[in-house]
Amino acid sequence: MEELVREWQLYEAGKKYNNSIKCINNANYYDLAEALVDFVNGNQWRNLEVTGMRKPVFNIMNKALRFWVASITANNTKINLEPLEYSQTEQTEEMNVADFATAEIANLFEKFMMDNRIREALYKAGTIGDVAAHLYFDPTKKPYGGAFHDVEGEICFELVSGTNVFFGNANNANVEEQPYIIISGRDLVQNLKEEAARYMAEQDEVEQITEERDYTSNDIEVEADGYGKATYIIVYKKKTIKETKQEITQVEVLDEFGNPVLDEMGNPLIEEQIEEYEEERETILVSKCVKNAYIYKDVDTGLSHYPVAWLPWDRQESQYHGRPPLAEAMETQIFINLMFAMMMFHLSMTAFPKAVYDADKITNWTNKIAEAIPVRNLNPGDNIRNIAGYLEPATMSTQLVQVIQMAYDMTKDLLGVTEAALGEINPEQASGKAIIATVQQSMIPLENTKANMYEWIEDIGIILLDMMGTYYGLRPIVIERDGNRQAQIFDFSQLKNIYLNVRVDVGTTNIWSDQARKRTLDNLFVSGKIDIIQYLERLDDSDIPGRQGLIDDIKQTMTDKEFIYGQMAKFVE
Repeated sequence: MEELVREWQLYEAGKKYNNSIKCINNANYYDLAEALVDFVNGNQWRNLEVTGMRKPVFNIMNKALRFWVASITANNTKINLEPLEYSQTEQTEEMNVADFATAEIANLFEKFMMDNRIREALYKAGTIGDVAAHLYFDPTKKPYGGAFHDVEGEICFELVSGTNVFFGNANNANVEEQPYIIISGRDLVQNLKEEAARYMAEQDEVEQITEERDYTSNDIEVEADGYGKATYIIVYKKKTIKETKQEITQVEVLDEFGNPVLDEMGNPLIEEQIEEYEEERETILVSKCVKNAYIYKDVDTGLSHYPVAWLPWDRQESQYHGRPPLAEAMETQIFINLMFAMMMFHLSMTAFPKAVYDADKITNWTNKIAEAIPVRNLNPGDNIRNIAGYLEPATMSTQLVQVIQMAYDMTKDLLGVTEAALGEINPEQASGKAIIATVQQSMIPLENTKANMYEWIEDIGIILLDMMGTYYGLRPIVIERDGNRQAQIFDFSQLKNIYLNVRVDVGTTNIWSDQARKRTLDNLFVSGKIDIIQYLERLDDSDIPGRQGLIDDIKQTMTDKEFIYGQMAKFVE
């Protein structure tokens, strides 16, 4: 069990490193991450002892984060694979393989509901600073809902918060340069025992998987008999393996003088020679364990890349964790909430003036509307204002309102949530091009994060390519050709012996740029610069339902007309 202890020690060392990171206001990493999650979710009065006052929440942080995520994901993205050599005139074998691989990645993205996963990843990264995509192959699942009964195994996708990911070299954010990567999680003890049994673990090790409550304070779990949970870790590490391989060659049999030996038919005699050689292969080993027992150990995944794609919001020098963009706004958020609570308390205490009256002359004061108040023992010339009146409340300084408004506006400006960024521009006072330019200009501060997201998607594409070549083999793939979806058999093992460039293509689905694009196409078509086919091919399916079918019908009609005109020309001649 020495290796097991060592692996759990690596996990403990990773947690110790995170606790040693000093963040804003000298808070450690886990405390800051927990506070940021609470603040974004609206729990902004945590750890504040306030009695007798309402607790208003003006959640600027959540508004800013939602705006950032919506802005970054305004353009659709998809992965395209290209071979090293590309030709527009000749369809090479590599291009055919690239088409199948691109189609399968599109199918997987559709299964993952990748558009939503990207938004969820950015939301997590924008809250605590970073997030990871963890991909793994589940041999018990069947693709396409089991439509192909003889095909087993499916690639699965999950998002893991940055607090549960530990790099072996914490000063380097490059995934592929890590000596190991650890992912931690929680699962039911029963599930972990069943998984260990599938990997033929010893019975005594299976029984050592027991319930424990080693989880952070912001985790709330159901506590019931028979459904206990345990913390597990998955450890990926790179290892170079030497493999002995054999190469069979056919050579001519020579006599002692070096002449070919002939068989009975007079042909040179051929014999097979077996040559053994060693070849080094870098692979990824994976282990999964709880604190005191293995679930599986040092399984050779056959992968060339870590199945982990890392997404930091903003990169930091000399550490793998990203910088949480909302950390600096926490103190200002607390100030705005607290000052507004004090304003509310002041108004509730002083907005309605206190009545003061002479109890010797008025014995039954009432505040009921239109009800008379009798006054006794009134002397001639006494003024009623000297008998009853209202205390004037203390006025609140107008500077408080100004400071709150200033803090609110400045925080929004620093976070980039301005009127220009939100597109709150009077269209009667600005042209469409001006609106587009204003919106695009406001997106400039998010370009670094957007570039990190594109790199993250490319990393996912590289991992998927590696997994398909390793695990798939010969299996059917649903591919779309000429608007029709059909299943074809393809040998995915070819992906292991070919280089394909992974590229993220970004579409223009921003509402302003999309309208400008359509208007430009309309103008080109009306002016006769492009024909109807060129026009339709550059629109989206959302613009014209059944667009591909319409294009096919028009092409067929044009072909029929050309045929008819050709036949008529023969008779004219």
